[in-house]
Amino acid sequence: MKTRTAAGAALALAAALFPLSARAYRPLTTEDAGVVGKGKLQLESSWDRLSMPDREIEDYLLLVPSYGLTERLEAAVALPFVLLKPEEEARRGGLGDVMAYFKFQAVKEDGHRPALTALASWRSDSGKHRHGLGAGYRELGLFGVGSKDLGRFQLNAMAGEAFAFGQDEDIRDAFQYGTSLDYRLVEIKRRPLFLLSEILGGENPDRSREEWRATWFWGLLFEPTPRLAFDIGIGWGLEDVSPRWRTTLGATCTF
Repeated sequence: MKTRTAAGAALALAAALFPLSARAYRPLTTEDAGVVGKGKLQLESSWDRLSMPDREIEDYLLLVPSYGLTERLEAAVALPFVLLKPEEEARRGGLGDVMAYFKFQAVKEDGHRPALTALASWRSDSGKHRHGLGAGYRELGLFGVGSKDLGRFQLNAMAGEAFAFGQDEDIRDAFQYGTSLDYRLVEIKRRPLFLLSEILGGENPDRSREEWRATWFWGLLFEPTPRLAFDIGIGWGLEDVSPRWRTTLGATCTF
């Protein structure tokens, strides 16, 4: 598997996208099976803009520190600031639903088998639901993740269940999945530029909606140094219940 900067900003976008209670290397939402490494600290910052089905614009400013507890285990927390722009109301903003996770790499990749990782995430209800800043309930996510290096390509896949707590009877547990492919497109001054693509899907946690959510995403990631990466991306909803579109811009630094 490629040595890549892992990233967690997508963790805090969970409520807006599916919700998908996981994290990934930026700018993707699909997880990969890599871990940060013992004693390493990684900081991510990003700005994401989403257009929701009701045409409301949502902006997310995210700060995500992650730390390698061991060579196989890492932990992170995502701190989102949410800014809403309703069509017929005043703008409002504040802290969103803070999220945290633990990620354990059970199997390292070799020439024949993929890397396999287990991930557990917890989304709080810290965002004020009545103001539209949070989902209004807590959520535990349990996911399995696999990654395989295929030369200039890397394939990632994940699947799992998001369990809702403290919700009303209209909210249910939801199965979620994601698959992504990244391609080492070209080198600029001997540093790699990656082309990324993914498809995300999952059950709608709203019991009144039977349609599954789905999103298609494309992005670019450039690593000017082994410890620094910049990314940009755009995605489109494939169903009426998904965000209409999403743009993202971010950076990741490893210490």
